[in-house]
Amino acid sequence: MSDYAASSTKRALARRTSELSGTSVPPIEIRAEPLDAELLEDLRNHLLAGETHYTTRPGVLELRQQLTQRIVIAGGPQYDAERETIITAGEGEALFATLLGLGLSEGARASADDEGGRHSKLFAILGIQVVQPADVKMAPPPLQYSELATEKAAAGTTDADEVLRKTMGGDTSYQADEKTKCIVNVGSLAFGDSTFGWPAVGPHTLVIGNFDGLAGISSFRLGYVVGPEDLVKKIMPWKQAFSICTAAPSQRAAIWTLDQKGCCRQ
Repeated sequence: MSDYAASSTKRALARRTSELSGTSVPPIEIRAEPLDAELLEDLRNHLLAGETHYTTRPGVLELRQQLTQRIVIAGGPQYDAERETIITAGEGEALFATLLGLGLSEGARASADDEGGRHSKLFAILGIQVVQPADVKMAPPPLQYSELATEKAAAGTTDADEVLRKTMGGDTSYQADEKTKCIVNVGSLAFGDSTFGWPAVGPHTLVIGNFDGLAGISSFRLGYVVGPEDLVKKIMPWKQAFSICTAAPSQRAAIWTLDQKGCCRQ
């Protein structure tokens, strides 16, 4: 981590703390999903077996292997589970660590629609200026950020569990070069019930997402980052600085669910 990036992060967090001080912080809304009794028994067995300590920093290898298998099934490239994947504490942490790992800090520019989409506040907290792709008239920003799906409350309903999902991917190719990196956020699509095709990515593109498409897993808040080894290496120190590693029970819950669902088997 550079001294500049570290100091920028401190300033961003200090600003966020200042904004929240003296105010009531609204509770995080988590959908209450029933958990399978066999899943709870599996988690209990792992805890009793001694899995109460930190896992491998990038995540439990078994889950990372399942992730790479799922990507191949969805038509994506074959990532190296050990060197090109990170399991994070939610999609937000995946993006946070990725932005800082790529050297994006206060004053940097990024090209994105909707001011950064679901994570517009994160860009603002870090002091990253988001510009519309159509507004890029001079040198291109060092980052292109794209969300393949956005989730909004369905119009005319009061049920928070009902969402309207708008797919934005299509046949778009997400390519970048050494000077302009690309982050593609696939959200929960890779593990949803609908047919999903992995986006066409280049050698300088990182993909982030979450496991919320798996029944009962959204409350465990699991995310991931996949991409070329040289970029993932830069992201890992930031992930470790935030949460050391993602909670073992959360990862075990995803592993058990994926085994039961069989969506990672060809």
